[in-house]
Amino acid sequence: MNIFDLKQNADRVAGRLVMALGVASALAVSVLTHAPDVTAQDYPSKPIRLIAPFAPGTGPDVNTREIAAELGKVLGQPIVVENRPGAASMIGMEAGAKS
Repeated sequence: MNIFDLKQNADRVAGRLVMALGVASALAVSVLTHAPDVTAQDYPSKPIRLIAPFAPGTGPDVNTREIAAELGKVLGQPIVVENRPGAASMIGMEAGAKS
């Protein structure tokens, strides 16, 4: 394996992380912009679970936690960031799809 292969692999991983963070950001924006203005229910009654397909302590994880903190203030609900790294983010994506 030469240095060119390592750079290509790093570029692929970085691209996947950016794409996954983009999906998480789009989901957050979608939740904020499409939330109904009805106040008949106290929903959600439990903390919101945000699944991050990144390893704890990485750059995308830190960004996800900052977004979750601000989103929690806006929604008035605690948001729990759950890290599900591995398999090129597929484990986290699968957990999100099943939730």
